[in-house]
Amino acid sequence: MQPPGLLTVSRKTVIYQYRDHLGNARVSFAKNSEGLLEVTDTNNYYPFGLNHIQGIFEGANLGSYYSYKYNGKELQETGMYDYGARFYMPDLGRWGVIDPLAETSRRWSPYTYAYNNPMRFIDPDGMQNKDITIPSGTDQKGIDAIMANLQKLTRDKLTTVEGVNGKIHVLIEKFEKNGRYETGNQLIRDLITDEHNVNIRIGEKGSAKAKNSESASNGVGTDSDITFNPTGKQDIRVFGENGKTMYETSPNFIILGHELIHAKDHFDGTLNKTESEHGYLDLKGIRLIETHSKSEFRASGFPGFVGKDGYSENKIRKEQGLKLRASYETFRGRTR
Repeated sequence: MQPPGLLTVSRKTVIYQYRDHLGNARVSFAKNSEGLLEVTDTNNYYPFGLNHIQGIFEGANLGSYYSYKYNGKELQETGMYDYGARFYMPDLGRWGVIDPLAETSRRWSPYTYAYNNPMRFIDPDGMQNKDITIPSGTDQKGIDAIMANLQKLTRDKLTTVEGVNGKIHVLIEKFEKNGRYETGNQLIRDLITDEHNVNIRIGEKGSAKAKNSESASNGVGTDSDITFNPTGKQDIRVFGENGKTMYETSPNFIILGHELIHAKDHFDGTLNKTESEHGYLDLKGIRLIETHSKSEFRASGFPGFVGKDGYSENKIRKEQGLKLRASYETFRGRTR
């Protein structure tokens, strides 16, 4: 794959696709033998994915790059799209098989696609929506506070749907295409499309706790439970001039982002509680050393500790135009 296109050996060129906000392949194009752009494939869809000009198969080029169409999924010879967990029938707007976890979402048909509203929602993999949730019993003020802070992390438009027993599911309503907030965008997308669940509840002290501590660190992966205080205050050291540090109150959405990075570690089974040291300069230029877990330093984004996925608080801070975090300690002598 040659992002954002495909290098084809037979044509000795790169074929690109223009996709809309729902991930639908609308136009494929490449350079012809004269070096000019040439449209190789076009698609227009009914809301549930049927191509309303060519039908299902005409011009599909099954087995080729052109067969990746609705939601960017591959169209099969059966006329169904392969979403990974299930096959989808665009002519009916329904899944071809029942949701194996249907009893956990009794308000919806086990064959329903995207809550029957494909103009607003997508289903990334055909699996149960259990990725970012807000527990039942959370009042509207708390839901609004959580959503407002999540929304500040990403340019994708987020929305909520009430599931079984009043649990609130966070969904992506519209994808951002201009590349702003790349780290925040991808972090939220990864959490929403993962097979694991992160539950965000309102509480006094911010934290992220793995459902299964062993699975959170041995590569297996597990669910995560975040406690978030949308009205709390956290002063941290940030970089000022000449590499020296200063105290500054951290925005609450950045605090939530930090905990979501821990949740991603829980999902991936990459939590590392091994203690390590990190050094920084105080306001007087004196070098100080702090000792905490490698996962905390990695989530903060300190040099030498950033994980393979690249997510860190400092990356989010940079794309938000904020000063970079210099230490994990929140104020002298104590930690979060």
